[in-house]
Amino acid sequence: YESQFKRLGVNLALLINNPPHTLYSYSMASVEPLNFPLLSDDNNRAHAQYNMDGYAGLVVLDHTRIMRDKWVMPAERVWPKPAELIATLESL
Repeated sequence: YESQFKRLGVNLALLINNPPHTLYSYSMASVEPLNFPLLSDDNNRAHAQYNMDGYAGLVVLDHTRIMRDKWVMPAERVWPKPAELIATLESL
């Protein structure tokens, strides 16, 4: 699905509510190589801004940083299906 994200002009990043020094462990624990940056939100500002306090999740922001969609991850860490994400991105 990476080629579809590129076609849509979408840049991906993973925002983690942990200190910067923990980002390496996220990268190393991934089964697949991460082709996007990992960002630290250890002061919780971004999570609070998008009502994600205490939750992992995926937020779709448009080019003006307005949230267009959000998926809050349940304890099982079930990510949205790529087709669902692409449909949301194509609607922007």
